[in-house]
Amino acid sequence: MQTRVLIVDDNPGDRRLIRRLLETSSFGSFETLEAPSGADAIERATTEDIDCILLDYSMPGLDGLETLRELKRRQIETPAIFLTEYGGEHLVTEALRTGAAHFMFKSSATDATLATSIASAIYRRRDGAN
Repeated sequence: MQTRVLIVDDNPGDRRLIRRLLETSSFGSFETLEAPSGADAIERATTEDIDCILLDYSMPGLDGLETLRELKRRQIETPAIFLTEYGGEHLVTEALRTGAAHFMFKSSATDATLATSIASAIYRRRDGAN
């Protein structure tokens, strides 16, 4: 069974790279979906069965934090992992306080770190720990 992951990023090159990392990963089986904006992510998360969301911070319109807040407001319980290049300690803290399961920088993402973070986020959500 494949894990359905929604990649939310306004940069098509970044979405393509993340998709390639997951779809060729030997650490799990992933089906990737894409959303170029926070609004598109909210729509997809509302209407589709998604196991985990990889969420960029810096996007036009709704940024990653605003997107996460709106998902929570709508009681969408899909775990979200911030995967971004922007932000320091304040953003990490705010993302986790807002409900992100994990926070990763794109530059350190590998198929193994992504797969581990996704599995952990899904497990914690199912176990009620997050």
